[in-house]
Amino acid sequence: MPFDLFVVFSTNLNPLDITDSAFLRRIPNKIEIGHASEEQFIRIFETECERRGLNHEPGIPLFVARYVTQAMKQPLCQCFPRDLLNHIFWTASYEGVRPELSEETLEEACHQYFLSTKKL
Repeated sequence: MPFDLFVVFSTNLNPLDITDSAFLRRIPNKIEIGHASEEQFIRIFETECERRGLNHEPGIPLFVARYVTQAMKQPLCQCFPRDLLNHIFWTASYEGVRPELSEETLEEACHQYFLSTKKL
């Protein structure tokens, strides 16, 4: 059965730090995906909330975007909304309660996710 093979490499490191230019020349297509803008991050966060049926106050998406960048000193990666919401759901499941999206649960999720041991 004929098929097309599509190989994808992904890294958050500089490719020249992990391989040489000869290898990179053999990969004809390269796409750099930078960090999300605040607007993109909020849109991703809202989409994740909607997908999970999780209601939130209007200011929550902006709160988490700014908390990640200002308090946690992290760039806005596209995977953070999904990962932070996962933490909220996992914690709620462990505690036997319904997931709740609030500033407090988001702060706790950030501290768990970014491995901080104290609140800033």
